[in-house]
Amino acid sequence: MTYYNPVLRLGVGPFCRALSDAGADGVLVVDLPPEESEELDAAASASGLDVIRLVAPSTPDSRLDLILAKSSGFVYAVSVAGTTGARELLPPSAKELLARTVPRSRLPVALGFGISVPEHVRLALEAGASGVVVGSKLVSIYSDCSGDGGDGIARAAAFARTMKAAAIGARSPAGEPYRHNR
Repeated sequence: MTYYNPVLRLGVGPFCRALSDAGADGVLVVDLPPEESEELDAAASASGLDVIRLVAPSTPDSRLDLILAKSSGFVYAVSVAGTTGARELLPPSAKELLARTVPRSRLPVALGFGISVPEHVRLALEAGASGVVVGSKLVSIYSDCSGDGGDGIARAAAFARTMKAAAIGARSPAGEPYRHNR
C-alpha cells in the first residue's frame, strides 16, 4: 500500500519490478484513480502484480462497476467513511457496501479499516466478504510491546489466531460454514 508519488519518483516500471522481485503479489496505490492508472496497470501486469483497488461506502454504483472492472487480485472494501484505525463497532454502511459489491465482483472482496476484534471478522464474512484486512490493530499490539520487554511478534501472532478462529466459526450469507484455506 502506497501513494503514487513514491511510485513516480522511482519510475512506474522499476517500482513494479522491485516490488515483484521483493516477493509482493500486488500493489494498492490509494490515491491513483482507475481512470489514470493505465501506466501502473501495464507495468504491474508485466511484473506479475495485481492492482488492488478500494471501494468505499460513498462509492456510487456506476463508479463501483468501473473500479471492479479495473481491479485484480481482490477488492478492498473500506468499512467506514474516514481514516483507518481500530474501532469498537463496524457501521451499518460496511454491510451495505458488501451487499452492493460482492454480487458484482468477479474477485474476492476483503473488508478493512477498523477491523479490530473477532466479532468484526464474523460480521464481515457473514455479510459476504471473502476476508478481512487487519492493519492498525496489529501495529498497535506490536508497538505497545516495544520498550517494555514484551514480545510484540508473539502477541500479534496470538491476536491473529483469535481473528482466524472467528473466521473459521463464521457462516456464509447462505448459512454455510465459511471456507478457508488454512
